[in-house]
Amino acid sequence: RSEKKRIDAQLLTFSLCRNFGGKPELMSSILKTFHSQCFNRKTHPKVQQLISANLNDPSARHLMVLTKNGAALPLLFGTKLLDELDTTVLIGSEFPDDKTELHLVTQINQVKLAMASGSTVVLLNHDNIYEALYDVLNQRYLYKSDSRTGRTLKLLRLAIGSRSQLCSVGEGFKIVVIVEQDHAYNDLDLPLLNRFEKQVLYAEHVLSDKQMGICRSIYKWMETVVKETGLPSVQQVFCGFHRGTIPSAILTSVDYGRKEKTNSEIEEDLKYLFSLMALPIAMITSPTLSQENQTFFEKQSHFG
Repeated sequence: RSEKKRIDAQLLTFSLCRNFGGKPELMSSILKTFHSQCFNRKTHPKVQQLISANLNDPSARHLMVLTKNGAALPLLFGTKLLDELDTTVLIGSEFPDDKTELHLVTQINQVKLAMASGSTVVLLNHDNIYEALYDVLNQRYLYKSDSRTGRTLKLLRLAIGSRSQLCSVGEGFKIVVIVEQDHAYNDLDLPLLNRFEKQVLYAEHVLSDKQMGICRSIYKWMETVVKETGLPSVQQVFCGFHRGTIPSAILTSVDYGRKEKTNSEIEEDLKYLFSLMALPIAMITSPTLSQENQTFFEKQSHFG
């Protein structure tokens, strides 16, 4: 870029996090080395800032968001990093009919339309489509002058098997690939991973410091419930519980910050919500849990 900026700790850290994101442990080691050798201070940008910088940078690589339990898509929409009205979401699956060439052609056509309009395409667990987007992900642009208008057209090649077609690319076009973190590093090819700017996004990355405090408070409450029930773990008490359950519930309670609630109101919401997820035996044996939902057995329709 023509604009010259002095490299300081903040700029260096931001650049490193954008270029080497995707593996938090490795990223921590890289930052520790650079900070100790170059600057005597520690800074770390938020994941939302890194993702937003990529989405608003027309010269950047396409983006791969690594996540767990499919959390990233609602987080991207909920935090307004992506606009639902300007984003096409294509979801892959292992169903046989979704692996046919006809279905792939349909999906490629949707990518083609998004390319032409300069909008964003989200590929969610869509391993089947990457080969067709080889030139697109490599950003191997071709430029052609339109003799009628004098405009320079930017083109990319889409391919299915031996057939390929040059398609126009509108300004602002971006591909966002969302994939499970373990699947990305265990099953996807390294050359494919290297084509993307990668970031890890979990629900807790979106929380404020106060909301993280609520997380810890609710988890202590859950541990008290587990101890009272005599069951071996939180997962044995609350159906479907995993690492992102509490942060996701907090974000839902406050509608990603669009609802004003006190900490006590949020905790009250969450305790009632988790009481609905609890096993009946836990509700019977835990006084702490039962006081959060006095009508548990009356309002559960599957109890008759």
